[in-house]
Amino acid sequence: MSTAVYYGNMNALGYQPLSAWSPRLTVRPEIESFGPAGLISGKPRTISVDAETEAFEVTLVPSSEMTGADGRVGVRYVLELALFDTTFDGQQELVRHDIWVFTAIAGGGPIKDMGDAPPIGFFVGPPWPSSPRPGTYFDTETGDLGVYAVGVNF
Repeated sequence: MSTAVYYGNMNALGYQPLSAWSPRLTVRPEIESFGPAGLISGKPRTISVDAETEAFEVTLVPSSEMTGADGRVGVRYVLELALFDTTFDGQQELVRHDIWVFTAIAGGGPIKDMGDAPPIGFFVGPPWPSSPRPGTYFDTETGDLGVYAVGVNF
């Protein structure tokens, strides 16, 4: 089975340092797929993020070598980031969830150069990201739910 190493850095994906949160990064194919060696599960795989450099890497089968369970040739991957904050009573609370869809180009390389879909964010706050990002925002103070997309509020 042909595999390659895909890598990235949370700062390169547009994040400020993650030291204030507990991140969980996972990757999975969009759908159950078949590769050169058989079935590739659609179950998310956890990716370790280096606490100091915020770098990560994962070995994947290139998208072009995968056939989806639906017969589609060339299956993209879903990279998900969940950020958790510790509450006053020590519980972990989800404060942000982002999703990227990318095509794993043969030969590997930086994931940020392979994105073919914009990030979709779900933000809980305040506090808010320092620069607006597309996504859904839930204001815990007012209970308001809103969507922000490229300078347009809905």
